[in-house]
Amino acid sequence: MKIQSHKMNDVKQKSVCLLINTLDSGGAEKVCTTIGNELANKGYKVDLWVRKSEETTLSKILDKRINVSYMNRDRVRKSIIPLIKLIKSRKPEIILVFDIEFLIFIHLLRSILNFNFKIVARSINTLSIAYKDQKGFWKKLIWIPLAKYFLNRTDTIIAQSSGMKNDLINYFNIPQSKIKLIHNPAINLDLNDNSKQLINKDRLEFVFIGRLFPPKGIFYLIEAFNIALKIEPKIHLTIVGEGPEKTKLIEEVKRLKIEDSISFAGFQSNPKLYYQKSIATVLTSIYEGFPNVLVESIAEGTPVISFNCPSGPIDIIEPEVNGILVEYLNIQRFADAIIDIATAKIKFDYFKVKESAKKFDLDQIVKQYEDILFFQK
Repeated sequence: MKIQSHKMNDVKQKSVCLLINTLDSGGAEKVCTTIGNELANKGYKVDLWVRKSEETTLSKILDKRINVSYMNRDRVRKSIIPLIKLIKSRKPEIILVFDIEFLIFIHLLRSILNFNFKIVARSINTLSIAYKDQKGFWKKLIWIPLAKYFLNRTDTIIAQSSGMKNDLINYFNIPQSKIKLIHNPAINLDLNDNSKQLINKDRLEFVFIGRLFPPKGIFYLIEAFNIALKIEPKIHLTIVGEGPEKTKLIEEVKRLKIEDSISFAGFQSNPKLYYQKSIATVLTSIYEGFPNVLVESIAEGTPVISFNCPSGPIDIIEPEVNGILVEYLNIQRFADAIIDIATAKIKFDYFKVKESAKKFDLDQIVKQYEDILFFQK
């Protein structure tokens, strides 16, 4: 994509509305907050419409120039009336949607009520896999067909990885020309800082950062780590995050009697120190949209180990430069990769790892969003 350079006089009177479910700690939420802040800082008029009202780490860092409206609804489908009121009062020119269910209703409102605004959708997952196990009449027979129908009628769709782009083309029959590939940025990390905090590494530390729920495949990680421990007993894994599987994961660690080797740190609003003190960040996801943690890790100079899951890791990991890309769901090979790094059989240069994150530079990615939102016809 050709990235244009936009002057301040180009942004006068240009506005965008960002529409999202919540402002919790997820990757989509971090991208939404960051893009909104950056656009506001550049002089654009930014509205942010959020379904659920709650104070979070991200809500606290929103730029004061962003006009935030909370709909205070527990379901997307219950947000229709507030959405109509917001559209009528704010008269948005462009709506950037961060949720597929919201996308359906935004299209319906635009068609039925004859609203005139541009719709840009940011796909947050490899949708064919996310939809595969959907159950229930509403999800399977109504919602998924509606999602396919309205995705094809969206003005522009942003995919964060090549795998997501191909999935939209192959599974939803969306024309390639309608899909724009924009990676997620390395958020809240200084890509130009060549210094590394000196940390006394008393043990060979690995880290997982993310939500503790089934798509992250954390039971695979625990199994692989247990295998690696039998070869290198000094390694240690810190699991950073919260989620519905936390209790079961703790029970599994106890069952394997490896409590001294795996710790649970809970949610951390700024996980930067965990990247810095680890010799590698690990990810065993069953599927991803675009794994921000891998980008954040290499931006700190810390290499990564990840399953080659659909999708995202293959766009981030450069073998022998910034990490190890492991055959999908191959637990033994993942354990081997842990051992290879722990025993220094495979070594990574800190500066080369950090340099590999330059392509995820925030300024360049914001310019791509500008181009799609405001300057692409």
